[in-house]
Amino acid sequence: MKKSFLFAVVASLFSLTAQTSESFAAHYRPYGRVTSYANGSESNLPESYRSEYYQPTPYPRAAEVKSAPDFPYQKIPSDTMRIRPVIGFDYVYSIADFDNEDTPDGDLDLYRKKLNALAVSAGVKFNQYVGIEAFYQQSEKISKKTYVNEDNYYDIEEQYRAYGLDLIGYYPVISQVDLIGSLGAAYFQAKVQEFTNNLSETRDKFGVRVGAGLQLYITEYLAARIMARYNYMNMSGLDNIIDLTAGVRVYF
Repeated sequence: MKKSFLFAVVASLFSLTAQTSESFAAHYRPYGRVTSYANGSESNLPESYRSEYYQPTPYPRAAEVKSAPDFPYQKIPSDTMRIRPVIGFDYVYSIADFDNEDTPDGDLDLYRKKLNALAVSAGVKFNQYVGIEAFYQQSEKISKKTYVNEDNYYDIEEQYRAYGLDLIGYYPVISQVDLIGSLGAAYFQAKVQEFTNNLSETRDKFGVRVGAGLQLYITEYLAARIMARYNYMNMSGLDNIIDLTAGVRVYF
């Protein structure tokens, strides 16, 4: 008789312990999901889960334990929650649409149309979809000799620079990859030096530019970016520039 009574007491204690453990497991729950821990001990909940993935809820939540959908754990991307400063560095391959020059020797193609350039930028990414970047871009100095005959030639050195502001749009396509587009305004300046006649000329004009490309997030703070961009300025002797860029963005 005493043995049966003792066995009933022990069984009741085990049952109460299991119910307490299950109720405690419902005290912490991820966004949209309740998960049970076998031992029901708070010390077994990782600190990162308690601080980032879990939100305290009133104790107990037995009804929600039965009805909560089984969503996977997924940390909310940080750039959907805060404004992030960004700086960028790009290599630029430029194709410039220089016009032929009307010279005493005829209509001549005096300029190199393919130039290497570097660009730096700084801005802000406001959220997952929108940002703004200010930029400065400058090409190398490059020269070209155009011969009219054996004794007569034109020796031209050219360089361009541009600075302005771009509105950037981001559209996530797959994990860690965004499709990006840009629309901006810029001030363009082209400098031409003619050594043959010791002449120098600087041409400048405001213009617009549009671009599209891809951005790959290597880490939370570093991304690689490639873009193609069309710059329209319609200045004297230079109608437009097409830029092909490859670079990185550093987020803070």
